[in-house]
Amino acid sequence: MLLLEIAILLLAAFGHSIVWIGALNRIHSLGAPRWVVEALSLPCRLAFVVLPFLVTSQYVRTHRLHFEGAASMLTAYLMIAALVALVVLLIEVLREVDRWRQPRILLSHKISVAKVDRTLKTRPVGARLAAVLSRVPGNQIFDIHIEEKEIAVPHLDPRHDGLRIAHLTDFHMSGRITRPFFEEVVRLTNAARPDLVLITGDLFDSPECIDWIGATLGKLRARDGVYFILGNHDRRVDEEHARQALVAAGLVDLGGHFKPVSIQGRPVLLAGNELPWFTPAADVDRFDDDPHAPALRVLLAHTPDQIEWAQAKGFQLMLAGHTHGGQFKLPLLGAVLAPSRMGTRYASGVFWESPTVMHVSRGISSLLPIRINCPPELAILTLRPLVIKRQSREKEAEQQTVLATAN
Repeated sequence: MLLLEIAILLLAAFGHSIVWIGALNRIHSLGAPRWVVEALSLPCRLAFVVLPFLVTSQYVRTHRLHFEGAASMLTAYLMIAALVALVVLLIEVLREVDRWRQPRILLSHKISVAKVDRTLKTRPVGARLAAVLSRVPGNQIFDIHIEEKEIAVPHLDPRHDGLRIAHLTDFHMSGRITRPFFEEVVRLTNAARPDLVLITGDLFDSPECIDWIGATLGKLRARDGVYFILGNHDRRVDEEHARQALVAAGLVDLGGHFKPVSIQGRPVLLAGNELPWFTPAADVDRFDDDPHAPALRVLLAHTPDQIEWAQAKGFQLMLAGHTHGGQFKLPLLGAVLAPSRMGTRYASGVFWESPTVMHVSRGISSLLPIRINCPPELAILTLRPLVIKRQSREKEAEQQTVLATAN
């Protein structure tokens, strides 16, 4: 009986965390004003702390899980939380099985680490909070992982085979981490010699840091250009001033826009989606029936929540950030916190959601300067053609037939 009670308590604790942390993740994915997000978050935080305290105190008094009277509601909550845990575990098992059936997207993955504080011979901190947190054991805030990934992209034109894209996101320039850190990020990016640099938002947290553009983002170099969108944290500064300063420094604004470009003599469509924080998203519908439509369609989105939009618009490649990879990763469990309506499903990595390949980066920095088991990421993506096995093609055609019949 004791073992059963322990099992129920463990499952209930897991389910309790899923419910309330999941609610927080989804609340923080909203495009609502900060005060609304914080107001909605408060009850979740209280429930996360108070409910376990009530259950524990009741169990200590009665030494059993079947509470009586008013406390019987706690028993019901325990059982519901345990059931939630079981359902979620089953869903994760089914998802893992489905991943094994998907085409191979990540073809190779090479990681090198640049310890920026050692390169600079000092910790680039500009605030007491950053100075204190940077000394927390295991904090990787200055350990930039340069991750070179070969990814398979569907219907890739042969001339774009080998195209190198530097994906940068979530700089969070606030002054807590000083400018030399970001200058080093730019130097490392340029040293990788990308063909394209694509930046997916959350550049600024402080208006004063807009003046850093000339020494940082303005020095990015790529054969086919440097493009950017903004994210939710960029609402903390004058958005128009930030865009104008970035454009003046030579970057191309894709926020709510699209731009057909020629790369290696073949057309490419680059587009931006800053939803839900800035509207509208790029209107790319008029390219759908164009016989000379771009051979490659690439979407810059701040949040991975826009994956369904990317699928509906036929993008082969989508780049996103926003989640910071969870910022803290627990052994076995991985990411726990991710401000997404999908929870931690797309916290970071490469994902295949036909017909779109999505890359979600952990980002360069964060407003709270601490990262545990989740280092900053400078991603260098090399595009390769996706080869789908015959069985996978038949399955995809069968799914499309079912959808067409349903419509």
